[in-house]
Amino acid sequence: MRQIARPAARLIDTFAMLTAFLLIAVSPSWGAQVFDFRVPASPSDAAAAISDLASRLIPVYQDSDPERYLTNLSALQMAVGDYAAADISRQSLRDRRRKSDFGPPVSRALVFDIYAHAKALEIENKVTFADAFTSSFRDSVRPLDDRDGFAVARWLGTPPSVYRDALQSAFDQFRSRDRIDVEEANLVH
Repeated sequence: MRQIARPAARLIDTFAMLTAFLLIAVSPSWGAQVFDFRVPASPSDAAAAISDLASRLIPVYQDSDPERYLTNLSALQMAVGDYAAADISRQSLRDRRRKSDFGPPVSRALVFDIYAHAKALEIENKVTFADAFTSSFRDSVRPLDDRDGFAVARWLGTPPSVYRDALQSAFDQFRSRDRIDVEEANLVH
């Protein structure tokens, strides 16, 4: 498990940045607000820019759909590195879904749950990410049957380049702009 901890972190960090960027770029929840944002040259240059933008959005983010709100809020929280808050948001989302039988029993969302919890454990318990990830993975996958456990492992095996390429493509769509105007940026929905 320790051998997949770092690749999983790169995968999820990149996917969280993609999710946060697309959320920021296309969410109708921002109304007519415009946010200054210079699109980074590449995903490897994106962490600080997306973190900065996400930190400006968290205080004003709203969505009438509680499922979507918690999903998007946790992505923004991960983008700013507030993993304890993201872990709480992900737990609230899991609790809501468990109570309402919403969605499949196991989905790719579990990867975000594992990661947010591992990052929160790493900081809270002052342990290595590999140890925290191993603990979070085991706690999350142990109750699953073999088929679902294999699916989670397969999702974690997705090459980070898949999400880096998607993030680069999203950046390229917005490259000529200095700002993101959400009313005109509804390109992905």
